Amino acid sequence: MSNPTPNALPEPLPVLLSASAPDELAGTSETLRVCDYVVAIVEALFDRGLHLVFGGHPTITPLVHRAARTRGADKPPIDLFQPERFRAHHPDGPVYLVGGAGGETARLVAETQGRDWERNGLHGEAREVLHASRDGQIVAVIIARDLERYRGSPHA
Repeated sequence: MSNPTPNALPEPLPVLLSASAPDELAGTSETLRVCDYVVAIVEALFDRGLHLVFGGHPTITPLVHRAARTRGADKPPIDLFQPERFRAHHPDGPVYLVGGAGGETARLVAETQGRDWERNGLHGEAREVLHASRDGQIVAVIIARDLERYRGSPHA
């Protein structure tokens, strides 16, 4: 293995997106809000040069690919992966529970209230906003800023 040159760019940080449109929103006007929410997060991650890993849920896959196309990515930094296999390869990677879209993550946030098992650099108000905000742009900025601390980390 050769040593990287001083000008070599580091590998993009892999970020797992585990998402789907909640069943209880199917056929409602809230579906559009959830789609916009996911797209805002995905675009912010791409804009920061992060590598997106996701499970390929049929409600999310078209949104991810559309976001990649709007960012001009000929070969977008995307891999299909399941959460358990991702955690096996990146056990020290950060975990973010984004509950504002509803569904299983919102239920998980409610069930784990007070237990600090998310591995990330967020605390206090930032974590509360991550868990509850319905504004995908705000959530995307919070996650992307926190992820900056992982750049170049041996745990990434």
